[in-house]
Amino acid sequence: MALFRAATVISLGNGKSTLFWTDRWIDGSSVEDLAPSLFKAVRPRKRKATVAEALPGSAWASHVAGPISLQLLVEFNQLCDRLQQVHLQHQPNTFHWSLTADKEYSAASAYGAMFFGSTPLLGAKLIWKTAAPPKVRFFFWLVVHERCWTADRRFRRGLQQSDTCVICDQAPETMDHLLCSCSLARQAWHVWILKLHLHISVPVEDETAIGWWLSSRKLVPKTLR
Repeated sequence: MALFRAATVISLGNGKSTLFWTDRWIDGSSVEDLAPSLFKAVRPRKRKATVAEALPGSAWASHVAGPISLQLLVEFNQLCDRLQQVHLQHQPNTFHWSLTADKEYSAASAYGAMFFGSTPLLGAKLIWKTAAPPKVRFFFWLVVHERCWTADRRFRRGLQQSDTCVICDQAPETMDHLLCSCSLARQAWHVWILKLHLHISVPVEDETAIGWWLSSRKLVPKTLR
């Protein structure tokens, strides 16, 4: 609902389908945004009143029941001035979707809005674009998200007594350790790098799997990536 209210702009018609206090019907803004102190004083049941119910005869003024403050009076007078220019029409309200150029709703734009302000995961796009089999890409996706049931994760949940790597017995068993830092893993990479004639280095200790993959990928010709 918060996303819908933020992404829609209402062109007022008869006001029957528009909420007076919370919908964005006043030049793209809501009364709640324009007069927050006034809105807080409105009785909860009246916050769902439509424009058609609240506007005629300034019925909205009777919705205010909280304590009176100077800021509330200022916002009350400002709202009165803005509402003098508002007139209901006979046609229904129209809604415009502000997240697309043509103002028409699309599921893609709504889904994309869910990620506004998010931080992209390092290497996420490259993982899904690589030519590896789907099960390999999905496995590496779990590795990056630290969702594989390694010993350190089982240990944190009380499922076993130790988080030590059973292969090298030298460090906690994380996915980064199993793929890069473990002595056996580094030996395996050394063998395969030589067999494939790749000009990349074996991962060093304490290096992350995604970090080593991204840096090594740049050193390989595009036809071999």
